[in-house]
Amino acid sequence: FPSHDTRNCANLTVSTGTVTFLTGSGSSPVTLNVAGSFTLTATTTWNTTASQFALNFTSTTASTKTITTNGVTLSIQTATFNHASGGITLGSALTVTEQFTLTNGTFVTNNFNVTTTSNNVANINGGTLTLGSSTFTCTNFTKGVGSTISAGTSTIVLTSTAPLS
Repeated sequence: FPSHDTRNCANLTVSTGTVTFLTGSGSSPVTLNVAGSFTLTATTTWNTTASQFALNFTSTTASTKTITTNGVTLSIQTATFNHASGGITLGSALTVTEQFTLTNGTFVTNNFNVTTTSNNVANINGGTLTLGSSTFTCTNFTKGVGSTISAGTSTIVLTSTAPLS
Protein backbone atom coordinates (compact mmCIF):
# COMPACT_ATOMS: atom_id res chain seq x y z
CA PHE A 1 0.00 0.00 0.00
CA PRO A 2 1.23 3.51 -0.65
CA SER A 3 1.67 5.78 2.39
CA HIS A 4 -1.47 7.44 3.76
CA ASP A 5 -3.63 5.02 1.81
CA THR A 6 -6.85 3.25 2.76
CA ARG A 7 -7.83 -0.07 1.23
CA ASN A 8 -11.00 -2.11 1.61
CA CYS A 9 -11.59 -5.83 1.24
CA ALA A 10 -14.46 -8.22 1.87
CA ASN A 11 -12.50 -11.18 3.26
CA LEU A 12 -8.77 -11.57 3.76
CA THR A 13 -7.13 -15.01 3.75
CA VAL A 14 -3.36 -15.45 3.70
CA SER A 15 -2.46 -19.08 3.11
CA THR A 16 1.33 -18.66 2.92
CA GLY A 17 4.04 -16.02 2.78
CA THR A 18 4.63 -12.54 4.07
CA VAL A 19 2.19 -9.65 4.35
CA THR A 20 4.05 -6.33 4.01
CA PHE A 21 2.55 -2.85 4.07
CA LEU A 22 4.39 0.38 3.40
CA THR A 23 4.13 2.62 6.40
CA GLY A 24 2.34 5.91 6.70
CA SER A 25 3.91 8.88 8.38
CA GLY A 26 2.98 11.30 11.12
CA SER A 27 -0.66 11.00 12.08
CA SER A 28 -1.74 9.35 8.81
CA PRO A 29 -1.32 5.58 9.04
CA VAL A 30 -2.01 3.15 6.24
CA THR A 31 -5.48 1.68 6.87
CA LEU A 32 -6.96 -1.66 5.87
CA ASN A 33 -10.72 -2.10 6.26
CA VAL A 34 -11.91 -5.72 6.36
CA ALA A 35 -15.68 -6.23 6.00
CA GLY A 36 -15.60 -10.02 6.23
CA SER A 37 -13.58 -12.77 7.82
CA PHE A 38 -9.81 -12.55 8.36
CA THR A 39 -7.58 -15.65 8.33
CA LEU A 40 -3.81 -16.06 8.59
CA THR A 41 -1.92 -19.36 8.66
CA ALA A 42 0.58 -19.97 11.45
CA THR A 43 3.45 -19.56 8.97
CA THR A 44 2.34 -16.08 7.84
CA THR A 45 4.81 -13.27 8.48
CA TRP A 46 2.98 -10.01 9.29
CA ASN A 47 5.38 -7.18 8.42
CA THR A 48 4.19 -3.67 9.29
CA THR A 49 5.33 -0.75 11.39
CA ALA A 50 2.82 -0.83 14.23
CA SER A 51 2.60 2.91 14.80
CA GLN A 52 1.75 3.47 11.14
CA PHE A 53 -0.86 0.81 10.37
CA ALA A 54 -4.54 0.61 11.32
CA LEU A 55 -6.71 -2.47 10.83
CA ASN A 56 -10.46 -1.92 10.93
CA PHE A 57 -13.01 -4.71 10.99
CA THR A 58 -16.20 -3.03 9.79
CA SER A 59 -19.41 -4.47 8.42
CA THR A 60 -23.07 -3.59 8.03
CA THR A 61 -24.23 -7.14 7.28
CA ALA A 62 -25.93 -9.27 9.92
CA SER A 63 -23.68 -12.30 9.48
CA THR A 64 -20.95 -13.12 11.98
CA LYS A 65 -17.34 -12.78 10.80
CA THR A 66 -14.40 -14.83 12.08
CA ILE A 67 -10.88 -13.63 12.88
CA THR A 68 -8.25 -16.37 12.95
CA THR A 69 -4.59 -15.40 13.32
CA ASN A 70 -3.17 -18.81 14.33
CA GLY A 71 -0.56 -17.28 16.66
CA VAL A 72 0.55 -14.48 14.32
CA THR A 73 0.96 -11.18 16.20
CA LEU A 74 -0.59 -8.22 14.40
CA SER A 75 1.78 -5.24 14.54
CA ILE A 76 -0.78 -2.47 14.21
CA GLN A 77 -1.48 0.95 15.67
CA THR A 78 -5.09 0.07 16.33
CA ALA A 79 -7.46 -2.81 15.71
CA THR A 80 -10.99 -1.41 15.58
CA PHE A 81 -14.05 -3.64 15.58
CA ASN A 82 -17.21 -1.88 14.36
CA HIS A 83 -20.07 -4.11 13.19
CA ALA A 84 -23.38 -2.32 12.90
CA SER A 85 -25.19 -5.67 13.03
CA GLY A 86 -23.87 -9.16 13.49
CA GLY A 87 -20.50 -9.52 15.09
CA ILE A 88 -17.06 -11.02 15.25
CA THR A 89 -15.99 -14.38 16.66
CA LEU A 90 -12.38 -15.41 17.24
CA GLY A 91 -11.11 -18.61 15.63
CA SER A 92 -7.82 -18.44 17.56
CA ALA A 93 -6.10 -16.30 20.16
CA LEU A 94 -5.59 -12.66 19.14
CA THR A 95 -2.48 -10.58 19.87
CA VAL A 96 -2.16 -6.97 18.70
CA THR A 97 0.84 -4.78 19.48
CA GLU A 98 -1.04 -1.59 20.17
CA GLN A 99 -4.71 -0.73 20.75
CA PHE A 100 -7.87 -2.90 20.72
CA THR A 101 -11.11 -0.91 20.27
CA LEU A 102 -14.68 -2.22 20.12
CA THR A 103 -17.13 0.47 19.00
CA ASN A 104 -20.20 -1.45 17.81
CA GLY A 105 -21.62 -4.96 17.45
CA THR A 106 -20.68 -8.10 19.32
CA PHE A 107 -17.14 -9.40 19.80
CA VAL A 108 -17.04 -13.02 21.03
CA THR A 109 -13.65 -14.34 22.12
CA ASN A 110 -14.91 -17.92 21.77
CA ASN A 111 -12.81 -18.72 24.88
CA PHE A 112 -9.57 -17.67 23.10
CA ASN A 113 -7.18 -15.23 24.78
CA VAL A 114 -6.78 -11.60 23.67
CA THR A 115 -3.56 -9.66 24.32
CA THR A 116 -2.44 -6.11 23.63
CA THR A 117 1.30 -5.63 24.07
CA SER A 118 3.64 -2.62 24.24
CA ASN A 119 1.85 -0.87 27.12
CA ASN A 120 -1.40 -0.37 25.30
CA VAL A 121 -5.08 -0.21 25.99
CA ALA A 122 -8.36 -1.97 25.35
CA ASN A 123 -11.25 0.42 24.73
CA ILE A 124 -14.78 -0.95 24.86
CA ASN A 125 -16.66 2.12 23.66
CA GLY A 126 -19.81 0.42 22.43
CA GLY A 127 -21.17 -2.98 21.57
CA THR A 128 -20.86 -6.17 23.56
CA LEU A 129 -17.66 -7.98 24.54
CA THR A 130 -18.31 -11.65 25.36
CA LEU A 131 -15.28 -13.20 27.07
CA GLY A 132 -16.35 -16.72 28.10
CA SER A 133 -13.32 -18.31 29.78
CA SER A 134 -10.74 -16.14 28.00
CA THR A 135 -7.88 -14.18 29.49
CA PHE A 136 -7.81 -10.59 28.23
CA THR A 137 -4.40 -8.96 28.85
CA CYS A 138 -3.74 -5.24 28.39
CA THR A 139 -2.11 -2.28 30.12
CA ASN A 140 -5.34 -0.35 30.63
CA PHE A 141 -8.97 -1.35 30.10
CA THR A 142 -11.76 1.18 29.61
CA LYS A 143 -15.48 0.57 29.28
CA GLY A 144 -17.61 3.34 27.83
CA VAL A 145 -21.26 4.21 28.42
CA GLY A 146 -23.59 1.95 26.43
CA SER A 147 -21.14 -0.93 26.14
CA THR A 148 -21.65 -4.35 27.72
CA ILE A 149 -19.15 -6.90 28.98
CA SER A 150 -20.25 -10.47 29.47
CA ALA A 151 -17.43 -11.77 31.65
CA GLY A 152 -18.30 -15.46 32.04
CA THR A 153 -15.39 -17.05 33.91
CA SER A 154 -12.80 -14.86 32.17
CA THR A 155 -9.84 -13.02 33.61
CA ILE A 156 -8.84 -9.46 32.71
CA VAL A 157 -5.15 -8.89 33.40
CA LEU A 158 -4.00 -5.27 33.69
CA THR A 159 -0.23 -5.00 33.24
CA SER A 160 0.15 -1.32 34.11
CA THR A 161 2.41 -0.50 37.02
CA ALA A 162 0.83 2.95 37.41
CA PRO A 163 -1.54 3.43 40.36
CA LEU A 164 -5.25 3.42 39.56
CA SER A 165 -6.92 6.80 39.73
